Amino acid sequence: MDENNDKMPIDLIDIAQKVWKARKRVLLYVLIGAFVGLTIALCMPNSYRAFTIVAPEGTKNPRNSSMGALAGVLGMNLTGTDKEGINENLYPVIFKSSPFLLEFAEMKVEYKKDSIYFYDYILEHQKYPWWHYVIKSPSLLMKLFRSPKDEQFESSKALQARYVGLLSQKVKVDNIKDEGILEISANMQDPVIAYQLAEKLLRTLQQYITDYRTCKVRDDLNMTQLMLEQAQNNYYRSDSIFAQMVDRNQNLISKSAKIKLERYSNERNLAFNIYQELGSKVETTKVKLQEQTPIATVIEPVNTPFEPSSPNIRLFIILYAFLGASVYISILIAKELIK
Repeated sequence: MDENNDKMPIDLIDIAQKVWKARKRVLLYVLIGAFVGLTIALCMPNSYRAFTIVAPEGTKNPRNSSMGALAGVLGMNLTGTDKEGINENLYPVIFKSSPFLLEFAEMKVEYKKDSIYFYDYILEHQKYPWWHYVIKSPSLLMKLFRSPKDEQFESSKALQARYVGLLSQKVKVDNIKDEGILEISANMQDPVIAYQLAEKLLRTLQQYITDYRTCKVRDDLNMTQLMLEQAQNNYYRSDSIFAQMVDRNQNLISKSAKIKLERYSNERNLAFNIYQELGSKVETTKVKLQEQTPIATVIEPVNTPFEPSSPNIRLFIILYAFLGASVYISILIAKELIK
């Protein structure tokens, strides 16, 4: 038999004609898919997205030479050589880290006219579609046979990890168009809580970056202030001793008395010089701390979302309608391949 006859090509025109003849059946599958998509979308809980857009200090266009010497307050370096700042690629890492997310655990939120901890809201007041409980049914059944000791262990360790995992999926930070402008967003099932979380995200991130950028300067300032306090005490003590020696030796003209007075005078002057120098250093360090404290300009403030951002019902209907048509057309092609 001829090799060309062994490998018969698929007749696309013939398949297209068969699809056209079965267009009513294709339309039926489209309607079924659209209905399935609508059903799935309606079963999913609404999610509200609150966001804010922030421009960190010193994150202008790097091509602007007049701004090239400014370092970004949130770690953005225009020249790419700043090793003390935080690169914009690290912001998503910070947002996913456990210490950062645990900062919000004790935040009070309003839920159904009650004030509760955000930790409890994430773990106990989240809504899920019905298939979530079907998938989780084995683990739910296993909980019925656990001992109280196992439950206590889970509440102290596993629940915290679960809280971090859930919250990490609901917060996000993006660098818009590589211009150093950050978009911070929070997705929650309650619009007011989404607003509160986005506000808290902005403040906490600013505090994290402030602590990072000013850590060394703050340590230097604390150490210098301690040294200044000790130098002040030494100076006051030396000055008091010198004054007492002057009072005691006012009418004495002995050489030994003059030598003692001169020695105490030198000690007092030395203590005063150290005290004065440390005082100047404290003021200089305070100025440096102020210069390195990050400042971010809020371009778009956080607003309470009124419309849910997900699920997108229209997208679900279109997607599943296309999937339904694809399923039926695939069946027709499979039949041709079998023939």
